[in-house]
Amino acid sequence: MQPYKILSLDGGGSWALLQSIALKQIYKGTRVGTTCGNILQQFDVVVANSGGSLMLAAMIELYDKDIDEVSNLFLSEAIRKQVFSKLKWYEKNGFEASGHLV
Repeated sequence: MQPYKILSLDGGGSWALLQSIALKQIYKGTRVGTTCGNILQQFDVVVANSGGSLMLAAMIELYDKDIDEVSNLFLSEAIRKQVFSKLKWYEKNGFEASGHLV
């Protein structure tokens, strides 16, 4: 039985950018190349959490594009502000705007 190749994309906001840069470095200059689709095809299973899920979604959406395009999404301040919005103090503490616990 052959082992599975698993790509695990962790969460943590800025980790998504670091993971896209790491994948670029790993696959540049190889026969695989650095398109998102070619990278994803190297794995039997891809698992992701939080920011890693956003990265995976971007890789699927940009399947025929270079992984740099995924990095550019996280480098764009406008896009980052849309995706990673700051929570209000009451949202962080489990309250609704009305002051009731959620």
